[in-house]
Amino acid sequence: MATLEEYFRTEARDSLAAMEAALEGDTPESDAVYRAARTLRGTAQLARQDHVFRAASALEAAAKALLGGELAWDTEQRAAVQGSIEDLRALIFGAEGDEQQEAIVADVEQRWSDAAPAVQPVETTERPSDE
Repeated sequence: MATLEEYFRTEARDSLAAMEAALEGDTPESDAVYRAARTLRGTAQLARQDHVFRAASALEAAAKALLGGELAWDTEQRAAVQGSIEDLRALIFGAEGDEQQEAIVADVEQRWSDAAPAVQPVETTERPSDE
């Protein structure tokens, strides 16, 4: 039986791959980006991975705005999504230390607040906790 950490990494890998695949065509697939970001946020919440949870929440909110038409796909938005995917990958598989992880989360949140100030990270009633 897989541990929670193994489950999280497997789901995270699949979610990142789904988001990258959604960006491959001429027109990105907003619904696929949204679903994958939402899945990653939920998995991070379950696994109590706060940094990933926060970054995925910001990307989920942006993907929801892209899906709903509040944001329009262009080269800048595509690059912002790709940058967020790369940042999430670093959080999940490479970032060492809380300070470096906080800086990555801040970059993701700032990227989306600059792109669409009205986009707010998805709020949930329960946030990950180390308790």
